[in-house]
Amino acid sequence: LGDCMELLSRPEQLEEGEEWYCKRCKEHITAYKKLDLYELPEVLVIHLKRFSSTGRFWRDKLDTKCNFPLRGLNLRRHLFVNASPRNDATKAPV
Repeated sequence: LGDCMELLSRPEQLEEGEEWYCKRCKEHITAYKKLDLYELPEVLVIHLKRFSSTGRFWRDKLDTKCNFPLRGLNLRRHLFVNASPRNDATKAPV
């Protein structure tokens, strides 16, 4: 699960056809998207993908194992450290 969180928080370049539209330039620009966590939720629900689409009507079941603790999951290292602090309980350790 830690590896999944790492991949989720890495910048990802938008592909052709997904470019960002700049209202100032009035052009589509190649850009990056990234997910940052600023606070940790009290309850976290994680949806794991079970199938991979291999065509319009066909799906393959994924058999990749995902290990995670049922108790004591600590996601503080995945918090966006440079965010302005809102609550000491959700700040990442320095």
